[in-house]
Amino acid sequence: QEQVRLLERAAELKVLVDKGEVLGCTTSASLVLPLTHQVLLLMQSAERLSATTSLTSPQVTELLSLAWRGVALGGGGDVKSDVLSEECVELLTTLQSSWRLS
Repeated sequence: QEQVRLLERAAELKVLVDKGEVLGCTTSASLVLPLTHQVLLLMQSAERLSATTSLTSPQVTELLSLAWRGVALGGGGDVKSDVLSEECVELLTTLQSSWRLS
């Protein structure tokens, strides 16, 4: 169930990131960062529950890549987004390290 929520949120994020990158539009940027953060928290939760075994390596790589793109697109602008960006980067770094080790 955790994995289903993760993949659903990731699909939503992918649409926003793809659209934002193509259009260079900042309107979706305010939505991208909170959703990126949510996806990362779900990934962290899935990892703790050892649900990552049901995620394939390409899926994990794609999710991490998507999250980096989300941070790049949604970062900057105001203090709130800067703080959220930092949290996302910390989560990403931790998740990348732990998945590389497992």
